[in-house]
Amino acid sequence: MSYCITPAYSSVATRRNNGSPNASGNTGTETERFVRPSHDFSETTDAYVLTAQVPGVSKETLETVVTDDQLVITGRKSWKAPEGAVPLIQEIQPHNYRITLRLDRRVDAGKIKAELRHGVLTVTLPKAEAAKPRRIVVD
Repeated sequence: MSYCITPAYSSVATRRNNGSPNASGNTGTETERFVRPSHDFSETTDAYVLTAQVPGVSKETLETVVTDDQLVITGRKSWKAPEGAVPLIQEIQPHNYRITLRLDRRVDAGKIKAELRHGVLTVTLPKAEAAKPRRIVVD
C-alpha cells in the first residue's frame, strides 16, 4: 500500500532565524527547536485527513504552507507563565512543532483546509479527481 503523504524530515529540526520576525515576533539569530507532533493519518472517500496534537499552539502562531509537493506545518507555543510567577515544577517543554510531508498527485493541494481546536490540528487534504473511486458502467 502506498500513501499520498510521507514524512519528509526527522522528528527534531533546528532553524536559525534570518533576522526577520517569525509568527511569535522573534527576530535575530536565535535558534528555534522543533519536534514533529504526534499525528494520525486517515482516509475517507473524498479526502485524506491528518490529525496532529499541538498543545499550546494558537491560530495566530500556526502556519500551514503548501509549496510544490510539500505541506509544511509549523506551530509555535503561545502560552507564557503569568508575570511574576515563580516556577515550582516545569513540565511544559519549550519546543515548537513542525511537520513536513511530501504530497503526491493524489492530493488536490489547492483545496487543503486546516482547523485548530483545543490543541488538535485537523488538516483535510482533498483527493484529486483522478484518485477518487469511480464506478464504471459495464455495457
